Amino acid sequence: MTVLVNVIVMVGMLVVVPAGLRLTGLPELNRIGRLWPLFAVPGAVALRLPRSPAATAFALCYALGTVLLALHAPRRLIRTRDLSPGQVALLTALVTPAVAALALVAERAGHELFGFDLEILALTVPHFHFAGFAAALVA
Repeated sequence: MTVLVNVIVMVGMLVVVPAGLRLTGLPELNRIGRLWPLFAVPGAVALRLPRSPAATAFALCYALGTVLLALHAPRRLIRTRDLSPGQVALLTALVTPAVAALALVAERAGHELFGFDLEILALTVPHFHFAGFAAALVA
């Protein structure tokens, strides 16, 4: 089961998020889209390693990229002041990979987070890539 979940997470990191960023057509996301592999590849490496400080460090690299992506949400909201359903869905999509990354860092470090055990954290990562990011963009 772990191998399947990790493959799904890697697809989310390496394919779904960059494809979603391109599909938005927003020029302000072009730079983070181009830089995304620099963050996603270490995140994928973190999944291949056993829980350890090294895996945590790689997961933190991915988390940095997701935080940079999430920071686009408040800037966009301030600039557009648009709270239409489509914009709220876009803002949600920009933030949800950071939630996935937080769960990934905790899980790779072997620490429970907010009372959730490691198995739930491992499932939170793909959930927030697909149900959070991709589904919000589709909405």
